[in-house]
Amino acid sequence: MYCSKCGEKMADEMKFCPKCGNLVERQGGESENNMSTNGDNGNTICCPRCGKRNLNIVGDRDIGSAVMNGVGVSIFSNMTLGLLAGASGLKKKTYWICQNCGKKFRDIDELSAETLVYEKRAKGFKIFGLIMCALMALAIILCFIADIEIMSLLFLVLSLPFIFTIKVSGSQFRNCQKELNEIMEEMRKFK
Repeated sequence: MYCSKCGEKMADEMKFCPKCGNLVERQGGESENNMSTNGDNGNTICCPRCGKRNLNIVGDRDIGSAVMNGVGVSIFSNMTLGLLAGASGLKKKTYWICQNCGKKFRDIDELSAETLVYEKRAKGFKIFGLIMCALMALAIILCFIADIEIMSLLFLVLSLPFIFTIKVSGSQFRNCQKELNEIMEEMRKFK
């Protein structure tokens, strides 16, 4: 069966398209109420919106992180840090889709692991960025003392990517942590 809105291939028992969330119109009755588990630990999960356990799991590509990785590579081009900042490509993320209400939400185990990675990355970029900004500030001061204003302006411009990277990596961590907390809080209502 295929979605009437986006054309995505779907299993016959699905009520909502895994790609666009479109409700599938059917002649027949309800699908079975399947028990779904999250990860290897066997924790039973439910939809954070309706509390039902009729869930399907799908993979999706994360375009947002690929864009940010590309920005990281362009900022630090021809530098070793450019390899650390990006170039990992599109990451596949796992989502659960509730077949009762259509809610699409991230896999909790995967999101927890991703949050830890973003936290470590944010700390690393913050330390490295602060060190580089301090060195740039020292270079600016030395250029002013030596009466080379154009070089001080150059060092000021060169410090901006480091400040940007600190902000972006911190924002990625906070967004991931917020998403995880929201899902966990919504699921607690039904346990």
